[in-house]
Amino acid sequence: MNMTKCVFSLAAVFVVAPLFAATYYVSPTGSPEASGTESDPLDLATGIEKCYSYSHDELRFLPGTYMCGNPNNTYWQIIGGDTTFTGWGATRDDVILDYEGAGRTFRITNGRVSNLVITNFNCGSGTAAVNVFGGGILSNCVVTCGRSYGVNPAIEAALVVDCEISHIDGVGATYGAAIGNNSADARGKIVRCFVHDNVYPGNSTGGAGGYLKYGEVNSCVFSNNISAAWGGGLLVVNSVRILNSTFYENSSASVGGGAISMSSNCLLDNCTFVQNSCTGSGGALYCPTATGVAVRNCLFNHNATWREAADADIDSVTVKSTCVFSSASNQNCFNAENGNLVVADPLFVDAAQGNYRLQRKSPCVNKGLPLDWITADARDLDGGPKNPRLVGAFVDLGCYEYQPVLFGSCIYLR
Repeated sequence: MNMTKCVFSLAAVFVVAPLFAATYYVSPTGSPEASGTESDPLDLATGIEKCYSYSHDELRFLPGTYMCGNPNNTYWQIIGGDTTFTGWGATRDDVILDYEGAGRTFRITNGRVSNLVITNFNCGSGTAAVNVFGGGILSNCVVTCGRSYGVNPAIEAALVVDCEISHIDGVGATYGAAIGNNSADARGKIVRCFVHDNVYPGNSTGGAGGYLKYGEVNSCVFSNNISAAWGGGLLVVNSVRILNSTFYENSSASVGGGAISMSSNCLLDNCTFVQNSCTGSGGALYCPTATGVAVRNCLFNHNATWREAADADIDSVTVKSTCVFSSASNQNCFNAENGNLVVADPLFVDAAQGNYRLQRKSPCVNKGLPLDWITADARDLDGGPKNPRLVGAFVDLGCYEYQPVLFGSCIYLR
């Protein structure tokens, strides 16, 4: 694979903005004297410099590995709005930005970053490693094997969609390790992402998988994230909706919330929690002083805390149509009222192999409440046209909908 070494020593460069947006191509073997077309690409340093403007330029990365280590720990700061960075390969794995353990990545106002692998970064204080702030979007990217030791997490964006974020060490970070949104920005969303094996070793706040203030998490998987403080999977602060997602084998080694630590006015719908744990309180959920929190159509299975036999240490929470198996609550929130199923085996397809889809005879099938977001267009966690969120009269509990299997002219119905 072609590799080139690019060192950036300026935090920002101001140039006169062009009258019209431009598209530039870069390559690991590109030249600073090139024209910037696909057949005559620039080197990366020159391509970045051309995008330092108040324009709407697009930078297209041709396949290869770009060695981007920066001993000065500065970053590519694109001052202009709506700049786009796009990996121009057949898959996102074809373009790799390797920061060699030295340096942050980029900071773009209202930017769009897609189809890239971003790895081996070392985020300093004051900004996220991957920062597409304002209305920025990070899509179809892999962000992995980095350190976030400043205030902010590895990623800050208004929308993070179809990404895999893993193996981030949030040592010293204040607002989560992997993904963060600490602004009063209701647009903040994490959608269809796989967030796993991230670590928050500090004792400031928490959220190894993410820290979210306002916004939404939809159709995501959080797995094996470990926090030394609150929230192994997520730490959510005020008015966050979490829909259609799975949290398994996350842990908090201190205060509470193996999967999620929540504050007030949060909504949790059709989520599945399996084998999350905490040494404090709340093997799955922790929100001891929260108000206005609702848990609906969820599924809890074999979550544990070392201090108390509790699935969730929660107050002032409405729990409806939720299944709890081999988990207990020291607050007695998970009772048989409000349509809850207590001590009912959910009958996963293969829990030992991480398959938390429901069998046909699961007691969780057709037991959910009708909710406003569960429409004809909604999909379960598997997504796609063959996986509608609603099959039959009522939605199923958890993040997966049982899909009837067609055998010849016979179909299993509920």
